[in-house]
Amino acid sequence: MQLPAAELFIGWYNKALNKDATPEEITLRRKTIENVLKIQDKNTWLCIAKTYLGFTTFNTDCYNTAVAELRKGDENFDIQQQNLIRVLAGSAIACKLDQNDDISDLLSLILLSTELVVTDELPIPDLRSRAKASLLAKSESKRKLDLAFRQNVTQLKNILKTEIPEITSADPGTYKTHNDAVIKANTALLTNINAIINEHKHVNAAFVTIRQNFMALAEETNILWWLFGAYSSTLDKSFNKISAGLLSNVVAFEL
Repeated sequence: MQLPAAELFIGWYNKALNKDATPEEITLRRKTIENVLKIQDKNTWLCIAKTYLGFTTFNTDCYNTAVAELRKGDENFDIQQQNLIRVLAGSAIACKLDQNDDISDLLSLILLSTELVVTDELPIPDLRSRAKASLLAKSESKRKLDLAFRQNVTQLKNILKTEIPEITSADPGTYKTHNDAVIKANTALLTNINAIINEHKHVNAAFVTIRQNFMALAEETNILWWLFGAYSSTLDKSFNKISAGLLSNVVAFEL
């Protein structure tokens, strides 16, 4: 069982500092993470994830957005300390994963989908394993939801069998009692069906958003991979073997 990220934060932060942070500094950083966890905007979280992964070359606005959130409450924080900023971003992500919500799903998918591209050691090495655990927990929660729904349906079927009186005569009162019981049972069943439908709509909407954000991240990742590889697939040559005049045309074509 993994310890909560909030309990591991001091160790992560001190390791980045290469010394023990002062109690005052730790208090400030904890307050920062508490404020970041209140953010509901997925684009801001996407910027925080990109900052943690080191994807800041092509989108300085995104990096600046993340830094602005990570230094709130401490305007004297040195924004040149990029490793500390990445540790703060990773710590905020780890704490968000513990909340197991829609944003944590997005962050988990980003961390796991970039594993083949970002192969350097990250500031928080076990963050990807925490992301996997978060997704598994969400899957287990959904499984329990489906199981509870099926159990409710079975229970309501039993109610239909046991609590709805038999029609033993043509007396109007008997018909009314029977119809009232049917309506009550059907209403309860409909309430449960609507609850599960709404839950699935909520999950589906979340995954549509995650897919859109992931596609944008994948495109940026491809560009990073191409740039750092410094290799033209069109000419089958390294950039340093292509003349400057031709290289500009090749870059424009391949981008």
